[in-house]
Amino acid sequence: MTVDINVMANVILTVGQFEAARTFYGRLCSAMGMKPVFDGEKFCYWVGGRTAIGIEPCDPQYAGERFVQPRVGL
Repeated sequence: MTVDINVMANVILTVGQFEAARTFYGRLCSAMGMKPVFDGEKFCYWVGGRTAIGIEPCDPQYAGERFVQPRVGL
């Protein structure tokens, strides 16, 4: 099953666990009909429809931190 999306251009997520995120977002983006256009050591990028999502690892000093909704940032 695929889910079509309309538009959400160029969202880049900084992640604490890059390999786990690569697996998760690879499956999620594929399910939404997106295709990988770059899969490197420190950056992955999927495009589909009018949407692009990328992930990159956080700086090592922040690797143990968790997302906090009311903090500054996406």
